Amino acid sequence: MAAATTIQVRKSLAAQLKLSDQSELGQHWDDTIDRALLFAVQEVYGRLLARGFRLDEEIRAWDRLGEFTLDLAVWKSIMLGGIYAGFDPAALAALDRRAELASVYVFVNGDLVEIRPAMGKPGTAMTGGPMARDASGVFDWQPGEPGYGIEW
Repeated sequence: MAAATTIQVRKSLAAQLKLSDQSELGQHWDDTIDRALLFAVQEVYGRLLARGFRLDEEIRAWDRLGEFTLDLAVWKSIMLGGIYAGFDPAALAALDRRAELASVYVFVNGDLVEIRPAMGKPGTAMTGGPMARDASGVFDWQPGEPGYGIEW
């Protein structure tokens, strides 16, 4: 699913403000909504990248990307617009989904994406030795065959 659009954020913000139509939002909201949507997309991308997901294959194709970016963009619009005092704190907290990004499951087309660190990236670890016989390697010790493994 694609990230939320400006039109979707505008419509959802109007609903949160209990306006009958998004056209009732003044033009002064345009810049605020654009900034909030940029924040939302970058926040989702950044937090999922930090968890090890890949941007093109997994994050941009995430089934819930639109949902998370919409909620975060509406929340940020309310905060940037300075109208948060009129909102129930629980309602604002429900829109601020940043903490959920630390543990939310990532699905692409209904399939769970497991984090697999790419080879050569910091933090990866090898759990086995070389597959070929290596006279200088400690993983290829063959008792009774001189010259292989550790000479005791």
